[in-house]
Amino acid sequence: MPRRFLARGGFANVFEGRDQLEGRRCAIKVFHRELADAGLLRRFRQEVSALETILHPNVVRLFGHGTAPSGAPYLAMEFVEGATVRECLPPEGFEPRRAGRLLRQLGSALDALHGHEIFHRDLKPENLMLRSAGEPDEQVVLIDFSIAIVQDTDESIHGLSRAAGTFQYMAPEQAVGFACAASDVYSLARVAVEMMSGRRLSELLPNASLDLPLRVRDLLATFSLPLSQATIETIAAALEFDPARRPVSAGLLASRVAADLGCP
Repeated sequence: MPRRFLARGGFANVFEGRDQLEGRRCAIKVFHRELADAGLLRRFRQEVSALETILHPNVVRLFGHGTAPSGAPYLAMEFVEGATVRECLPPEGFEPRRAGRLLRQLGSALDALHGHEIFHRDLKPENLMLRSAGEPDEQVVLIDFSIAIVQDTDESIHGLSRAAGTFQYMAPEQAVGFACAASDVYSLARVAVEMMSGRRLSELLPNASLDLPLRVRDLLATFSLPLSQATIETIAAALEFDPARRPVSAGLLASRVAADLGCP
């Protein structure tokens, strides 16, 4: 039962609601009606069925889904109390152990999604909620699966799916509408640099393009953080233009960074 408007996005609007059966607070995402005319319903049912099977502490939980009287599909998901990484990130970046802990959780969440062939496609600080922010039991929660649901990988290969994502974080292949697990790995590398430095990679290296991996190697070597050369190489590889040249696992990337930051 929707109660209060929370946010407006390119694919959907979000309302606060309450589950009438369980009595729990929830967030209700109502997709724009026009998307249903573009074949969203088939993709929606497939992706939501997969997402509902994922019970991971760092992935927002889906409670149910359906179709509104207007014909627009909707999701009902847990209401995550807290603030986003964007809102909590200090100008100098997170303290190393905190950054490592959050990245390890995020890598685990992405591995869980990728194991079900779900690709988030819009990984960025605004889509990362911090539950119990700043406390010892702090958890990062991956939210907003709008793009994961409305994009169709098979169609994207043939150029039929529009590009989607946030330019400063999305992998190059997303510009033509295609995404895979390596696309999220690319975005994770950018988020990792931002968590450690407090600044977007696009600000640190504004003119980087195909030389991004090389320039990131040099940049990370200047950080006053105990990053090993192997970890620097892993982060740089995650930013390769070719998805096939990136690390195969988000968890692997996150674990290597976390270990160097004192979070084994």
